[in-house]
Amino acid sequence: MNTANDTSNANHANHANSNKDDASNPVLAFCLNLGATLRYFWQSYVIRVAATSWKRCLAACFLALLLGAMLGLPGLAFIMVLTTLLVKCIVPQAVTAAEVIEQDGRE
Repeated sequence: MNTANDTSNANHANHANSNKDDASNPVLAFCLNLGATLRYFWQSYVIRVAATSWKRCLAACFLALLLGAMLGLPGLAFIMVLTTLLVKCIVPQAVTAAEVIEQDGRE
């Protein structure tokens, strides 16, 4: 008869079980934290790349390729440069310096 209460109680029980699972399984907690950290860094990277000018972006890509060649990691440098250029082309240019400052937490 009271299905709204039953549903909310079931959701609350599932939420309590997931918290218990996180606390009792350190590997799961580590993986969830790692995923959240990687998502944060990816979003920061995309915002920074979109906010930079093409001139600075190309200069940084050139320097990354040189550094990769000097360190003997040309494949990694090429993947990073390719990713940067794809992000720069695909992400809209609506990202402003204010969004970068807001993302950093500065005022």
